[in-house]
Amino acid sequence: MHFCFKVVGIADLREAKRHQFKERFQLPADAVFADWKQFLTRPRMADVAIICTPDALHKEPAVAFAKLG
Repeated sequence: MHFCFKVVGIADLREAKRHQFKERFQLPADAVFADWKQFLTRPRMADVAIICTPDALHKEPAVAFAKLG
């Protein structure tokens, strides 16, 4: 099986990682967020969200993004 995807945004607490993703995937400034909650302030940007929080912190963003459809 082969999958193809395009990164359209990033939310990360670490500024260096945000910058790294922004450059690598040529993201516009308005698609880079310091917190996943900020990401939710925009209209839906994608069909999939990859949530990479620690297990104990996974539920809140998973539920919030699922509510977006």
